[in-house]
Amino acid sequence: MTPMDVPLISSALPEIRSVFGVSESRAGLFVTLYALPGILLAPVIGALADRIGRRYVLSGALAIFGLAGTAIAFTSDFTVALALRVFQGFAAGSILAALAMTAVGDRYSGRQHDSVMGITSATLSLGTAAYPVVGGYLAARAWNAPFLMYAFTLPVAGLVLFAFDDGETTPSSNDRGYIREAVSLVPTRRAFTLYGIMFVSFTFLFGGLYTALPFYLADAFGFTSTTIGLVTSTVLLVTAIVSTQNGCVESL
Repeated sequence: MTPMDVPLISSALPEIRSVFGVSESRAGLFVTLYALPGILLAPVIGALADRIGRRYVLSGALAIFGLAGTAIAFTSDFTVALALRVFQGFAAGSILAALAMTAVGDRYSGRQHDSVMGITSATLSLGTAAYPVVGGYLAARAWNAPFLMYAFTLPVAGLVLFAFDDGETTPSSNDRGYIREAVSLVPTRRAFTLYGIMFVSFTFLFGGLYTALPFYLADAFGFTSTTIGLVTSTVLLVTAIVSTQNGCVESL
C-alpha cells in the first residue's frame, strides 16, 4: 500500500492537467502538497506510535490514506481534489514506510534484521516500480481510475487493526522524556549529512522523475499515460534490484 502514494498517480498528472484545465505547476501540487504534511508529522506520528502502539497508528493512517485517496475519484473540483490530497498526506506513504521499518526493528536483530529489512525495502521498491505502469494504464482509460486503487487500503487497515501484533513493545506515556531521549540519541553531524543527502535525492525523485518527467514526455513526445508509466517504472526498477541485495552482501 505504501508505494501507492506518488508513483501511482505520477503518470496521470498530464491527464489531471487536461481534465481540470490547470497549469503544470498546479497539477504538480498533487505531489508537492501531498508530501508536506508527512514531513511535518513524521516525528509526531513516531511519538504517537510509541505512546499508543504501532497497530492503532498504522491502521488509522491506512484508513485515512485510503478514504481520502478514493474520495478524489468522485470530485470534479480541482480545489476539493487538492484538499483531499493534502488530507491524504497526513497519512503519507513516508509515514507508513517508517512504521513498517519500525515494526521490523521491533521483531528482529542482527543479520536476521538486515535480511528482513532488505526484503521489506525490496517489496516497497518493487511496488514503487510497478505502480507507475498500473497508474498510467488506468489513467489512459479515465483520469480518476488510479485513485480508486486507494480503496484497497481499507481492508488492509482492518487486517492490521485486528491481526497485527505489537509484540513486546510497551506504549510510552512520557512525551517529554520521549522527545528528550530522541534528541539526545541523534548523532547531529552525521544526521544532518544523511538528511541533506536524502533531501537532495528526494528533490530529484519527486520533483524530476515523478512530476516534471511525465509532463515532458507527454508534451515533447506525445507519450500516453501508459508509456509514461513504463518509462518511470524502468528507472525505478533499478532501486528494487539494489534493495534486494541488502543483507546479502554481508552474508557473502
